[in-house]
Amino acid sequence: SPLIDVVVRRPLRRLRAANLFIAGLDAHDEWFRFNHLFRDLLRRQLVRRYGAAEVAALQRRGSAWFAGEGLVEEALQYALAGGEIAGAVAVFARYRPQLMNDEQWLRLDRWLRLFPSAVHADYPDLLLARAWLMHTFSGGILAVKNLLPEIDASLARAEQRRADTRYHRAELDVLRGMLLYHVTSDGPKCLFHTQRALDVLPRDRYLVRSYAWLFLAAGYQLDGERERAYSAISAGTNEDNIPLATARGRSLIAASFLYWLEGDLSAIA
Repeated sequence: SPLIDVVVRRPLRRLRAANLFIAGLDAHDEWFRFNHLFRDLLRRQLVRRYGAAEVAALQRRGSAWFAGEGLVEEALQYALAGGEIAGAVAVFARYRPQLMNDEQWLRLDRWLRLFPSAVHADYPDLLLARAWLMHTFSGGILAVKNLLPEIDASLARAEQRRADTRYHRAELDVLRGMLLYHVTSDGPKCLFHTQRALDVLPRDRYLVRSYAWLFLAAGYQLDGERERAYSAISAGTNEDNIPLATARGRSLIAASFLYWLEGDLSAIA
């Protein structure tokens, strides 16, 4: 097994030759399982013989292998067990946009729950994931209102460390634009934040861009610019090339709402 070779640097054939209670789990000799009693004994012996620091190093080594194989949840679990919080966040950040694009909210929530809540404030990716999950599961953008200043402060600290926060700032702009629309009906400020986000976010940040387009259109509608609102809806829909019913449905519902506000019955149909 490549994982055994990476972590313990001992060929699998030596473990088998030593009769270490290994049971194969697949036909390709890639995954194995120890007898559970023997596994528990080995874990106790490992800590006793090598100490916590060496065990943590082994866990980090295993995490790197899992990350390289695209086994994200396992990579996160082993990185965190090895005390490598920053490394775990880096893995989380790499895969978070795709999970959001695919609207795999339950999986994103499960990954986020692996991290101690006490470290969320140190990492904008964790706070932004929490914000989008709250928006999705806890009543929309109003549920996120009190989290936005915390995200802003986390981004400021990251910028002091010279971290690149362009896309994080753009996500925050989208959330602010949504909040401005719903709470203050401030068209110009909603337009400012959503347009600034669209100027920065790459196309592969699809889900966040889709919300930016929708609330850009809403901002124009608030400002009385009907044709520009329709153009924004059209641009966002044309950019919508993800074959998810929920994504396309959200765009169509938002467009219908805009047409309803304008009294454009033929467009609603």
